[in-house]
Amino acid sequence: MLVILGRYYRVVGKEIRILILYLLLFTITCLSSLIFDPLGVVQTIKVFWPCVILPLILLKMRPNETNINLLLKIPLTLGVIFSLQSIALFIVIFFDLPLEPHYIFLEKLQNMPELSYGILGYANAYQYGFDGSRILRAQSWFIEPSKFAAFLLFPVLVSFGYYLRTRRRKYLRIFLVCIIGFLITFSMAGFFGLIFAVLFVILMRLFKKSINSNILMRYFVPVIVCGLFFVVAVSVLNYSNQLYENTIGSQSRIEKVLSRDPGSQKILRDASNLNITVDTIKQYPFGVGLAHTLGESKLTSPNALVYWVAAGGVAAFCILILLYLSLYYFYLSPLLTSNNSVYWSVAAAFIGMTVQGLSYGTWMDPFYMYVLAVMILCNNLWKNQKRIKID
Repeated sequence: MLVILGRYYRVVGKEIRILILYLLLFTITCLSSLIFDPLGVVQTIKVFWPCVILPLILLKMRPNETNINLLLKIPLTLGVIFSLQSIALFIVIFFDLPLEPHYIFLEKLQNMPELSYGILGYANAYQYGFDGSRILRAQSWFIEPSKFAAFLLFPVLVSFGYYLRTRRRKYLRIFLVCIIGFLITFSMAGFFGLIFAVLFVILMRLFKKSINSNILMRYFVPVIVCGLFFVVAVSVLNYSNQLYENTIGSQSRIEKVLSRDPGSQKILRDASNLNITVDTIKQYPFGVGLAHTLGESKLTSPNALVYWVAAGGVAAFCILILLYLSLYYFYLSPLLTSNNSVYWSVAAAFIGMTVQGLSYGTWMDPFYMYVLAVMILCNNLWKNQKRIKID
């Protein structure tokens, strides 16, 4: 595949470097799996298959206005459909309307039960008000609300980017529908992803001239963003913890659903198993592969970074750092400082999804790779000094 890409005129050196880094991560994980449990190699292939989406889109789609508009508007359309679906189910459950659900069992997830309302989606995540009322955390047909929130980051940000570019009300309506769907997921990981993306865009736009003229400034801005984000995240968590500790009778429905247990909700959650992973890497510097993700294991982590460090050790950590620095330098920074709001909204969506993955994700989901491919195409179109023709 790499040889074909190298000879293909639409894929340039930057894309080859990114694909090589993914190939190295795959190789390291496979080697670590072979050492501990060959079954991990099969699991590695299953986890990595979405990477194929990246070269396929780059090969199939020319970076022109028509193709990019198509790739951008498919998720926008799905975002509207899923959001309307979730809003409808939220209303049904909130007002206790007479609609009977049934359980289905997901075979690929060891027959995990999902409470299904048919065309209105799943409803496994509830919060209960003190008056006995139920508040749905929207998830559509996604496995859980945080995954749905990660998906909606793209239509929320890109529809807003389209609106700023065109001032057409249809994009504002899409934004409003999707942001409502996003908010009723009540996903703290999704909210943090959106906050980080917005902070990143604002500071990159403010320091645009300095970034374009000073390479050190290009890397200093992300440091500032991380610092501000940490302050905001701690403030939000403190507020949610205070809601949790309020007198029971004083909490409203919304306060209840926004509250978080201070014992479990932290900037770095206990569920990420960071301490266990660090101790394991001290003993096995090259990681333990992905066999441990099959079934119950203390090494299994919802945090994407910890997930890959456990799998590939120090080498995987270094590859990931190099990969995301490359993505920032070659694609994110140019798009975020461009004059096209559609461009920087795509970059912002990728950033938000990446941050969300630090709470619940693997950075290998099919849609995540789809967004990465679209971001690369947008960058290539911008480099060719073209514009997206918006319908």
